[in-house]
Amino acid sequence: MAHAVAATSKFLSAIAPSIGTIGTMTAIEVNAAGFDRICFEAVLGVAAASGLFDMKIQDSATTGGGLADLTGAVLVQVTKAAGDSTVQVIDCKVNPARPFLKALVVTTTGAFPNGVIAHLYNGSGYRPVTVTPQVVIT
Repeated sequence: MAHAVAATSKFLSAIAPSIGTIGTMTAIEVNAAGFDRICFEAVLGVAAASGLFDMKIQDSATTGGGLADLTGAVLVQVTKAAGDSTVQVIDCKVNPARPFLKALVVTTTGAFPNGVIAHLYNGSGYRPVTVTPQVVIT
């Protein structure tokens, strides 16, 4: 019997697609209550020659509350050469006491078109598989 991912998962926009001009992208809070893992998938376009992409994940105990960085849940200085037309992934555990999460994305030195999808699922009982060198699993 086939496994339908959409039947056991939830997909939400974490950052609306944009042309990724230099600066901080507008993050959308994701409520991960009821799930034990979240995978933030950054879909990147073709960057300007000097474009750099950074993403880190933060969580909070309450909606709109104070955010704290998740240890190890970060992509730093993804370059044009490494990031053009790729999907960069951070997959991490959801702390049930801090189920409100945001992906903080910053583009520096040049535009880097991007958008981020949050994939919520219950998968802590499964063995994670690393498919690319840019996957961060915490």
